[in-house]
Amino acid sequence: MNGKIEFKKATNLDSELLFEWRNDPITIQNSITQRGVEKNEHERWFYNAQQNGDIKIYIAFIGDAPIGMVRFDKKEFNSAELSWNISPKFRGKGFGKKVVILATDLFKGRLEAKVLIANVASFKIAVDAGFKEKNRDDLIIYFEKDSS
Repeated sequence: MNGKIEFKKATNLDSELLFEWRNDPITIQNSITQRGVEKNEHERWFYNAQQNGDIKIYIAFIGDAPIGMVRFDKKEFNSAELSWNISPKFRGKGFGKKVVILATDLFKGRLEAKVLIANVASFKIAVDAGFKEKNRDDLIIYFEKDSS
């Protein structure tokens, strides 16, 4: 699938899709929490995220096909943590790298990201998108990027 990747702000209509992606077995394996979420937990989280001006969620599309999502959690002035998830249907095709590179253009300032050491795909995506490793512990690599 070729085409231009575009982002749209997530709405209530996207909640079910994000719930499905969040509970995909590979997503669970590569998430920091390493657990799935119940429907009511997700709905409560998504509603609160929509109300919170410090959280921005975008769906990445090629044409009408949703291929992934990115989330910015504001940390402090001009700083946010970037999280991403690629649709299971579109993984392994290079879209993750493209989505994250383009997503960094949506935020001006310092971006941070956390990646499990075992998550080789997201590690490569972060590095290819210009993130630099700043620290690590037994489980997580902490990245940052200045996208001013």
